[in-house]
Amino acid sequence: MINQFSLDAPHLKRSGDNLKVSFNFFAQDIDSGIILEILEKNWLKNEHFTFVIEVTEDEKLSNLSSVEVLNKLRSNGYLIAIDDFGTGYSNLRELKEFPCHILKIDKTFVSEMEDGAIRSSLIPHIVGISKMIDVAIVAEGIEYGEQQAALIKLGIDYGQGYLFGKPMKPEYFRKIFL
Repeated sequence: MINQFSLDAPHLKRSGDNLKVSFNFFAQDIDSGIILEILEKNWLKNEHFTFVIEVTEDEKLSNLSSVEVLNKLRSNGYLIAIDDFGTGYSNLRELKEFPCHILKIDKTFVSEMEDGAIRSSLIPHIVGISKMIDVAIVAEGIEYGEQQAALIKLGIDYGQGYLFGKPMKPEYFRKIFL
């Protein structure tokens, strides 16, 4: 994917814009340091984009090596996001130790909002945690305007989901947004 993006990137830029582009990685990619190849190969150097490394929460990060790798990525200008927050291994202690910029609330929290499920009642607590550790928060899986309005009232910074757009090919993205 990174190779493909590096080929598409020159066709996506527009003067004055700084678009965010996210790539998901597993915890084992962080722990092993293999993710640092993106720095060594210089794949993602482009002043028109801010790159976000999303660490999926379905595996546990090992403390020492992961912190070093994430810090190196941060110092090279990458934003770090914890993806699918609330469904995996992250806990408050780890959030303080792991240098991240963004928490992404898993879409299951959002989809259960209409039902008043216990999971959705945790959203205000996650918002509180994000403010406590001074990170942005993104709600995933927003499909309806009502969800968006409720999440804004809860203090969510950003949203992602079909309400805003579906995955698309670079050519289509250019036609719509650039």
